[in-house]
Amino acid sequence: MKKLIVVALMVCFGFAVAEGTEYLLPESHSVISQKGKKKASGSTRKFRRRLPNFYNKTGVSRKQRQTIYDIQKDYFNKMQPLQERLDQLKEQRDKEVYNVLSDEQKKILAELKAEDAKKRAKRRKGK
Repeated sequence: MKKLIVVALMVCFGFAVAEGTEYLLPESHSVISQKGKKKASGSTRKFRRRLPNFYNKTGVSRKQRQTIYDIQKDYFNKMQPLQERLDQLKEQRDKEVYNVLSDEQKKILAELKAEDAKKRAKRRKGK
């Protein structure tokens, strides 16, 4: 499974290198993450020590737990540059898709996003 993930990330990276073009959006347009926060370009993720699901119930020892964390940290460090490149590709893809829209469609999209943001803010206040 790990090999499959690494191969998939390498393929994505290969396509990214082959593409090599960038498209710019107006300053007002930004890529928004699922939680509604702007993604920081080149943001770094933090490594979190966490056992895979159900491992805790198998009775792993402290030594096994530390070994698992060490393995996870090693792979995290190897995958981090690939993940950052993948994030760049997603942002570039979103910019290209956005640039397909006409000015009128961009205006409508901005209005729809603003309306959605208001609804989400209202739901958050209700909790």
